Amino acid sequence: MANRVRTCLKFLLCLSVLIILTAGCGSAGQESSKEKSETTGNEQKIGGEDEPNPEEDAEIPVPAEEDGTAEEKQGGSDVFRLDTRVIYMKPGDRLDLVEGILGDDWEDREPGGGLSWTSSQPEVAGFESDGSLYASNQGNAVISCSKDDREEKICVNVYDGFRSGPWWDMDVMTSPDVTRTFRNYAQSAYEYGDYSDYIAMHGCALCCTTTVVRAWDPEGDWTPEKVCADLEPQADPEGYEKNYAKSLPKQMPLTLKGISRILACKDIPHQYVTEFDKNDLIEDLTENLRRGYMIVYEAGRGGYHMMMVLGVLTDGSFIISDSVGADRVKTVSGETLADQMFSCKKEPQSSYFAGRKTAGGYIVVGKEG
Repeated sequence: MANRVRTCLKFLLCLSVLIILTAGCGSAGQESSKEKSETTGNEQKIGGEDEPNPEEDAEIPVPAEEDGTAEEKQGGSDVFRLDTRVIYMKPGDRLDLVEGILGDDWEDREPGGGLSWTSSQPEVAGFESDGSLYASNQGNAVISCSKDDREEKICVNVYDGFRSGPWWDMDVMTSPDVTRTFRNYAQSAYEYGDYSDYIAMHGCALCCTTTVVRAWDPEGDWTPEKVCADLEPQADPEGYEKNYAKSLPKQMPLTLKGISRILACKDIPHQYVTEFDKNDLIEDLTENLRRGYMIVYEAGRGGYHMMMVLGVLTDGSFIISDSVGADRVKTVSGETLADQMFSCKKEPQSSYFAGRKTAGGYIVVGKEG
């Protein structure tokens, strides 16, 4: 009897375990099947090609993100951007429009991608059969790049050479509707009235300042002597009085701080950069120049001398305005330019040169500070 009871209990225990295991396997199978169904559904919605999807034309919402628009986050297929706004060329120069101008985030970069290029002055800058931009004659042109109903414009400035003399004008198109004339002066022209001797000895910074002021206010007919007599005392009355009370050899040129104060009096936008990394200098200068800004800088090789950078050519050389020497405007390599420039240890407060502590850095003219 006892044996029969034990046998029945064992049978019931085995049956219970079998029922539990069977139920568990059935549940796991259902969950696995459900996950597979949901995964397959998502793949089809995004664009799977295995089976037809009735929602394949439905718009896929893109979650909002802090940086960048939804279009940019999807790969930039609708982004229309140019890395360059102003180009400087010489007759005969060519520039690959895709590699030289378009941003890396443009997907339709290759020919046939739907882009249309036009020139406002084909005789100045036009297009070759391979699609590259070609400079023909000195002048300025607006290059337009369009696709569908979107359009971007860049400015092309072409120069057939640079000139010497007491001064030389250089027209620069800095935006499609703005062309500025930069008059570059010689210190030793001796045509500056009562200030001729001072400008010949100390006037490099004053010549640069006048070049900028005249470009932004051509109606004022500004000259170096007029800037010295009218704007310098307005920008720093006390500093002006002290500097010009000295004998001629002891009078000093303007510092970048002094130039900045004069530009502020004329409401000319600018950014004074006192320190910079030499490793990034040429890239930073190039970016500013291609945005239509000019650079006033302090050179520190063989003494101190103030000059301007007016542009960067497609061959990588920089267009320099220099008040000393035979040529009013010339070109130098990026290596030479970087070698000339140096940082200022701290922003000076004096408007007039007083040694190494008040020198160095550069001013980006046209850029809001």
